[in-house]
Order: sequence, then structure tokens, then C-alpha cells
Amino acid sequence: MKFTWCIVALVIASPTWAEDLGPFDCVMDPNLLVEVGAPVQGLLAEVMVGQGDTVTSGQPIARLASDVEISTIDLLEHRASSTVAIEAQQAQLETITAQQQRIQTLVERNVLSAEQLERVNGEFVAAQALLAQAHLEKELAGLELARAQTQLAQRTIESPIDGVVQQRDKFGGEFINTSSSILTIAQLDPLKIVAFLPVSYYPQLSIGNRRSLFLPRRLKQSALQQSHRSIVSLTRHRGLLRFIWNCPIPTALCRRTSVLVAL
Repeated sequence: MKFTWCIVALVIASPTWAEDLGPFDCVMDPNLLVEVGAPVQGLLAEVMVGQGDTVTSGQPIARLASDVEISTIDLLEHRASSTVAIEAQQAQLETITAQQQRIQTLVERNVLSAEQLERVNGEFVAAQALLAQAHLEKELAGLELARAQTQLAQRTIESPIDGVVQQRDKFGGEFINTSSSILTIAQLDPLKIVAFLPVSYYPQLSIGNRRSLFLPRRLKQSALQQSHRSIVSLTRHRGLLRFIWNCPIPTALCRRTSVLVAL
């Protein structure tokens, strides 16, 4: 990876603006680098963005071929919306209920035997079970439809962060699996600014100290040319002092400077 270099002037944040430390070189890194893949394997139908494009969180950036999934959803939508089986079983139950009432009356008048009443009672219980089964099958069809819709949604890849496309690894027509990287997205707001100083400056620095950052001259028109930022990380590294700022900077501004080009 390439870095953008800038000059940092470190000034102790006190009312008297005491000792001036620097300036020192530093590097500007993206806050995050995300390799975006797909949760399922398949044929990549299209990639909707290219290198250097700005993307937002949740924006569709690629799509897998999904003809089969769309056909499956059409089938399941018809099955989930159909009430034919329920209506048929309901009509059957009503018929058996009416028959049961007639036979009950005839048995009480000793016209028919009790065995015929027991037989129709069994048919009534079976009809109730079949109606319940029809309701269950309709509910299961709705759940299958929801699962198919989720599987279809997985075939549209969305950007997980706001940022800029740093690299495009795959193109339409390529087969990808769950370990494939389609795009690499850099989050440039905030930028991560890293500087290395001699360890002798350690007693004068701590996490939370505010220091002045003088960014490159190409940002002269921006209020960010001199920015007072708090140190968010401070560590010793191979005899040097390593500390990090997070510096908010508009992504559109980065695109007009070599900050983006150098990533």
C-alpha cells in the first residue's frame, strides 16, 4: 500500500503555547480497509461501481446471478397466497357436520344404528385434522417464501461502510465463492494519521493530548490545513514513539487531492 506524507507540527496545548516540537513527517492512512465479498457463492452478474467511486453504507455495489431464486420466489408467492386447499377442507368439514347432525337425529329416533353415527363422527374428526393441515401448509409456504426472499437478498452485495472504492478484484461473469474479494473499500473519513518520534518525547505526550496538524498545501483552501486533534493511540515501536490521530475530512475533498490517489 502507498501512503500520503504530510508534515505535522506538534505544539503542547497550554495557554502559553510552550515548547514547539517538530515539525515531523507522518503518513495518512484510511481509517478502515474492507474487502467486500459475498455470503454465498455464484456467478457474478455485475459490479455496479469501479475504482475511485464513492459509496455509502447500504448501497448496492454488486449482484450475483439470481434467475433461479427469482423463479422460486414466484412459485412460493403463488403457493403462500393460495387458499384453495383451506376452502376445500372447510367445505368438506361443513358437509360432514351437516351429515353428522342429520344422523344424530335419526339415531335418536331409532331409525339408524349407533354404528353409523360413530362412523360419521370419525369422518368429522378427520375433516378437522385435514383443515388444520391445510392451514399449517399455508403457514409453512409463507415461511419458505420468507427464506427464499432472504436468500435472494444475499445475492445483492451492499457496501458495509461509507468510503471510496480502492480496488476492484472481480468483474461480471466471474464465478466467486464465499472467500472471494469483489471490492476493497477505504473509509477516508476520518483519516488515520500516524507519526513516529524519538522516544525522548514520550514524557511530553499522552493519549488525549491535543496537537496541531498542518496538512499538505493542496488543502490550503480547506479549514483542515491546521487542525487541532487529540492523540488516540500512543505506543513505543522499535525505539521510536508511535502515535495516531483520527482526523475527520470530507470524502469529496479527498477525491480532489492526492490523498485518494496515493492509497
